[in-house]
Amino acid sequence: MANRKYTEDQRSEAIRLVSAEGHSAASVGREFSVSVGTVHRWVSDAMALRRTSPANLDATEADVAAHEQQDLESQLRGVIRRIGQLETQFEQLVQRRSTQEN
Repeated sequence: MANRKYTEDQRSEAIRLVSAEGHSAASVGREFSVSVGTVHRWVSDAMALRRTSPANLDATEADVAAHEQQDLESQLRGVIRRIGQLETQFEQLVQRRSTQEN
């Protein structure tokens, strides 16, 4: 594909589609008329930037990071809820065994 300059908005949208929406680099490449390697490089560069300097996140990357944080918080709530269920089951089991021994 010919050398072409892409705007920051185009790169950000491509990164968002791959990172947040789960689109393949190939489909995003076709949509933006850019090689798969270029899409991979944009995503890799964005991830490296996010790891090295969170203060430099652009709006799209910040949205992706916020979405990832919400997902992790939701997973954590689910794990905490499951721990509570297991604790309750354990207490009930201990009570039953205690009752059976008496």
